[in-house]
Amino acid sequence: DIAHFREKAITESRPRWAKPFRWAVNALSGHGLRPERTLLALFLAALTGMIVALQAPEARTFLARQNASPPAIPLIPHKRRAWIYFDAFILSFDRLIPIISLNDEHKKIVFRAKRWTRAYFVVHGIFGLLLAATAISVLGKSLGLNG
Repeated sequence: DIAHFREKAITESRPRWAKPFRWAVNALSGHGLRPERTLLALFLAALTGMIVALQAPEARTFLARQNASPPAIPLIPHKRRAWIYFDAFILSFDRLIPIISLNDEHKKIVFRAKRWTRAYFVVHGIFGLLLAATAISVLGKSLGLNG
């Protein structure tokens, strides 16, 4: 509790223009002292991106083509559909954090059929950068670094 009040006092003493950023870090990580908030926000953002990706025809076509190759062990059709959901989650996670690339083909998907999906993934990437900055803040606080 004392550490929380200390971080809150530091936030209040920052310049006025920095307060929205510190507020976002507080909301996502509890002043760097609640990393489970950051993990929950990361999971929810990736889950929302998965649902949006499954709404876009380009992403569905890419995921179906990716899962069309026969696996080493033959899968029942409903299990193959489950892999599409998993791959959509990975696609969403890959687009969430633009710095890291799990699959370069995920970055090449251009959402043209439904423009709202393109706008969503722009906001998705910006939110991912905010989450990455929050994760760095959480890591710094857990290591005892201030600044």
